[in-house]
Amino acid sequence: MQDQCGLTNVDGLYMTVESSGQETSFTEYPWLVAILDSESKQICSGVLISHKVVLSAASCLPPTQNLTVRAGDWDLLSDSEIVPHENRLVEKIIVHNDLILSQLLNDLALAVLESAFPRTKHIVPVCMFDDLGSSRLNATRCFAIGWNVLKFTRFLPQENIVLKIAVDTTTALIKKPDGRIKAHISAHRHLNLMGSPLVCPTEGNQYFLLGIWSYQLQENQTVFANVTRNLQWINDHL
Repeated sequence: MQDQCGLTNVDGLYMTVESSGQETSFTEYPWLVAILDSESKQICSGVLISHKVVLSAASCLPPTQNLTVRAGDWDLLSDSEIVPHENRLVEKIIVHNDLILSQLLNDLALAVLESAFPRTKHIVPVCMFDDLGSSRLNATRCFAIGWNVLKFTRFLPQENIVLKIAVDTTTALIKKPDGRIKAHISAHRHLNLMGSPLVCPTEGNQYFLLGIWSYQLQENQTVFANVTRNLQWINDHL
């Protein structure tokens, strides 16, 4: 198992936020990244699987647009965090070979960066299942984490911080033909967390990547692309 993957900053780094259940503290989960378009607007979330490669949903990554990945951020509408975020340009997008966009099958894509992110406490890759070894995951503590992709109007909120949404993987359905994960989430409103990682912890609180948020069926049901079934494709491009 990689020692420096899937780590968390418990209760946040340098600051803690009182949460109503979905809000997180500053860089509590340092493997989350935001993907920005050429106008620096967020188009989806993603997850660091190495310091130079991000995994996200293919359906939200335009392959011909200049994209930027932002790591180490928390509130996308503020630059006042104690530790500054880091931006990296995307060198290329690698879309899953078997993507069928019209059906959102194999909805995965890799964003390879022009240069690697630094190794810091607020920027850390997530763990992948082939690093799990003999450890066991706690399937009752899985969650998705990301930013709600906002529609930019003149009525903008005051903040857009990282949200943590509990996901019931114990009753999840595996959908054919690509192994998509259909699961209940603990959200009472429609969220747009496209590209966000679905993770589960070990007993030692090291987090492993299970899926990528593809689309939401209704308020409490979301479909995730299955990362564990696509490890060979991912490893072929790392």
